[in-house]
Amino acid sequence: MALRVFHLVMAGGSFESLRAFRAAGRITMLVHVTLVIAAGLSLAAWWNQGKRAVVSITVVFLLIEALSAGQLRYAIQTAVARQNALIDAWTSAGNRPVLAFAPGFTNQAQPEQNLDAWAAALATRRATLNGFTGGAPSSHLPFLWSPTSQNAEGLMYYLKLPAAQVSIVTSLPDSVARSLGYEFFPQRSLQPLVGFQLQPFEWELFSSLEQFTYDDVEFYQFTPIAVVRFRIPPGVRGIEFLIGMRPGSYDNGGESDDFALSWKIVDATGGTLVQDQRIIDPGRHPEQRQFMTQTLPCHEPQRPQRELILVFGPGPSGSNAWDWPLIGRMRITREPGRHSSTSCSAKNPADGLPQGPIREIVSSSPLRLSRSNR
Repeated sequence: MALRVFHLVMAGGSFESLRAFRAAGRITMLVHVTLVIAAGLSLAAWWNQGKRAVVSITVVFLLIEALSAGQLRYAIQTAVARQNALIDAWTSAGNRPVLAFAPGFTNQAQPEQNLDAWAAALATRRATLNGFTGGAPSSHLPFLWSPTSQNAEGLMYYLKLPAAQVSIVTSLPDSVARSLGYEFFPQRSLQPLVGFQLQPFEWELFSSLEQFTYDDVEFYQFTPIAVVRFRIPPGVRGIEFLIGMRPGSYDNGGESDDFALSWKIVDATGGTLVQDQRIIDPGRHPEQRQFMTQTLPCHEPQRPQRELILVFGPGPSGSNAWDWPLIGRMRITREPGRHSSTSCSAKNPADGLPQGPIREIVSSSPLRLSRSNR
């Protein structure tokens, strides 16, 4: 929303339509509207039938449930303190007409950071580059999802916004940061990936990972563009993982035009040992609407210091708006006789895989931020 305020103030444009609401949001709203109408009709019928005590108890219960059930919130005093801290930092950064809050990677939720920037802009009757990601053009998403100074400058260049008009705030004073609970990290933090026998040691992520569970297997969404590097122990001759695309990206209104998974295995000098790519496009290829096993051969298993580099790229349009790749259960195959040998090539490729098309995600949650062990 703040992005639209920025366009309105800086370019004299008009507010966009409600196309920012994506399929999941539209479904949620329609379900809630339907439930409210049904509840209202039921309560009216009970009231007319003389069941007024039942109606009163039901209404009180619904009010309590609506006010208390899992609402995301933080105290007004906290919101005001965060707003004022950002206004002070804006003043120290030049007090220019437009704010770009670019703290990089922190332990704070992205929506709250954008709300802080929006609140600061509204309080001072000025504009901000920070805003809501829904409905934002692909040119704005790198900054909105990864608010670094480099991405802020890239967005300014795209908008032809002079640097003299923008104050880029990259941090808060140490005492203020501590009082607000802020922690700043050199890169987006990542927790260990459940079910992965190889763990990343270096990564560049477009957005925070989301974790999903399907048939008791944990999957992670690496929104393009994402680059992940794994160290391969000596003796490993094969790597296998499950790959697929999240439902809703290609059906029920989803508009993904596929995603590209590229992989490369390099040696200590950076020389390429294995390199290939696979296009996942379940919208046009129904046979890909399930989790598939991807096996990568590792040549020269005795060579030390090998690395696997996975790159998740967008489809032909270059937009990642609907490209939601899922990867899970990475396993390794060692040479015969090596300890801790785990075969990643089942006799039947379907053994142990979630069965059937990817119809329903059991649960999803963003990974909590923590310091990475480098």
